[in-house]
Amino acid sequence: MKLNGKEQLEAAIMNFPGYVNDNIDLTAFMEDEQKHRVRNAWEYRDRLRDLILGSGEVGQSMPWDAFGGKMEFRKSEMTLWAGFKGHGKSVIISQVLEHLMDKCEQKVFIISPEFPAHRVLYRLMVQSIGQRYPDANLLDMWLEAVKDQLWIYDQ
Repeated sequence: MKLNGKEQLEAAIMNFPGYVNDNIDLTAFMEDEQKHRVRNAWEYRDRLRDLILGSGEVGQSMPWDAFGGKMEFRKSEMTLWAGFKGHGKSVIISQVLEHLMDKCEQKVFIISPEFPAHRVLYRLMVQSIGQRYPDANLLDMWLEAVKDQLWIYDQ
């Protein structure tokens, strides 16, 4: 049975971090129309003006007023959190994610190469509901509340 490009890619991902073949057909994921990515700076004039005048894209703020708009999460931008083990990154990230989902009604996507997906979810749930060992009903209520907003990469 011959696999199509998408099936080949899915099979390769399932074998990751093993060897991924260089001959995977990615045409199933390509756009029909090729887009040219090189542009003249003048084409960005209006968007640049909006950015300078403050009428452009506004991101989601941090959950603490002390940041005073100095850090925002904007669409199409990636945020990485790094630091020493045990210095509170996971606690802060959980608070920010809770804020983005609950107050800002945003979808979030978590990639944690350090922890398995169920551990990441457990830490976020404990911080969100304030209980280390909730009953099945409370667990289901939390999962129901985040099911359309919380996505996680399972390493």
